[in-house]
Amino acid sequence: MKVSKALLFTAFLSLAGFVSQAQTHFGIKGGLDEAVISDCDGYHFTGFGGVFVNTNLGYHWHLQPELLYSGAGAVYGNGYYFNPNSPYNTTVSMGYVQVPVMLQYRFTPGFYLEFGPQLGLLTNATYITDGVRQSGTSDYKSTDFALDFGLGFRMGPVVSFFGRYELGLTDVYSDATVSEAYNRNFQLGIGFTFPNHNEEEGGGHGRRRYYR
Repeated sequence: MKVSKALLFTAFLSLAGFVSQAQTHFGIKGGLDEAVISDCDGYHFTGFGGVFVNTNLGYHWHLQPELLYSGAGAVYGNGYYFNPNSPYNTTVSMGYVQVPVMLQYRFTPGFYLEFGPQLGLLTNATYITDGVRQSGTSDYKSTDFALDFGLGFRMGPVVSFFGRYELGLTDVYSDATVSEAYNRNFQLGIGFTFPNHNEEEGGGHGRRRYYR
């Protein structure tokens, strides 16, 4: 698992080397995550954060690979939301290193839609019942594949707001005798894109190209 994470991080940094091009930008992002597993009773509120590289492909299309750490999980019991001290339910709290590769289409300088595949590597899974924590990592598969769909609004060349839905495609349980279940996550977040000085040297024309 550690080797896989190192390889993913190395690959992301290699891709980020394209930042020297005028149409490529680094950024950071983060926000809130409402997570659920398809066979559960309630939602687990958590968060996510990470980095991205956005490359302008032309004709309003952009490619955005990302490297994120995101929470996941669910509540089992009486259908309550996350409450670590409740004696009436069990929360499973999970963490994933995620690598989405999003294709974006910008309708205007502000609004865009996005979709793409995502690979997730499980880092941990913990059961929380009545305030007592117990490891459950071995109960879940180490990898998770998903399709992501989202929309966003860019306030300008730096700040953007977005919502994204993660549709898990991999059965999360490692035990084949257990009924299949899948991750379902909804994210709300904010992103910050760093200026590209190579592009700024081109003047106003370069900045207009970046918007599109």
